[in-house]
Amino acid sequence: MPLIGFTLAVVFQLPANVAIGTILIATCPGGTASNIMTYWSEGDIALSVCMTTVSNVLAIGMMPWCLFLYSRYWIAISNVIMPAPEEIAIALVIMLIPTSVGMLIRWKWPRFSEKLAFVLNIIVNIQIVLFIILSVVVFPHVFATGWRPWCVGTLYPFTAFTVGYFLSRLFGLMPKQAKTVAFETGIQNGALALSLINYLILQGYTNMAEMMTIPMIHTIFCDC
Repeated sequence: MPLIGFTLAVVFQLPANVAIGTILIATCPGGTASNIMTYWSEGDIALSVCMTTVSNVLAIGMMPWCLFLYSRYWIAISNVIMPAPEEIAIALVIMLIPTSVGMLIRWKWPRFSEKLAFVLNIIVNIQIVLFIILSVVVFPHVFATGWRPWCVGTLYPFTAFTVGYFLSRLFGLMPKQAKTVAFETGIQNGALALSLINYLILQGYTNMAEMMTIPMIHTIFCDC
């Protein structure tokens, strides 16, 4: 995924900060959104949770390394963004706690879990609508960046879904599992990327706001 993000950023000649934001979201591990999409599409929930967990654990080392590798195309090595391992570890814990609670409820009280899932589906849909509305209000600059970032922001997850699905089928996975892999491949943890950028802005790097462009477009596209 970092290679796909890098290639699209170069092909569409994105500005440096926008391109770095593309690499940042491309190096992020999977988040809870992929688990939700897998549930809605009746994919393999166990596979989805396992892939999300593994990608988050590996991201503690792989995310800084990939950022170091790909960001050097646009900025000096000394300025490469290196997210702290604790930031990624926190994201892992945030994902594992509700997942563990959900698995416990599903195991102990299966009938109650079905009713709870119905209610949570409604809540998640409301959250998605609110997120999109707030994004438009709080980050208007994202929606006035020209056609290139929009092309990258939408082509990136679409390419990931396609590659994830057909590679899975090529290696013999059933459609249900291949669909799950496609979601896990294409839906990165946008909240992690945006929180890292916000952290940099709070530290005084005011020129980092442009980095939000691709992570924001990617998150909105995937949530829709």
